[in-house]
Amino acid sequence: MAETGTSTVYNGTAGRSTPGRFRGLYAMHGAHGGLPWSELAKPAIDLARDGFLATHAYRHYAGFGLDKLRADPISCIVYLD
Repeated sequence: MAETGTSTVYNGTAGRSTPGRFRGLYAMHGAHGGLPWSELAKPAIDLARDGFLATHAYRHYAGFGLDKLRADPISCIVYLD
């Protein structure tokens, strides 16, 4: 965690989500969505479960955060093991 003067920046797994994001998306979907939630989320679920082939460009840009991932034990387990 780092203080920036106006906000707190989290590194590792704690810095990758906005509290309530999916609850808000689910509420918006309930009010305005046309597809079933399960169908809407299926591509993301499939990618999370099965993984995907990384392109050369993806591997290049993902390498910028590699030191931070290695420094955080939980991120190391989640993303590198």
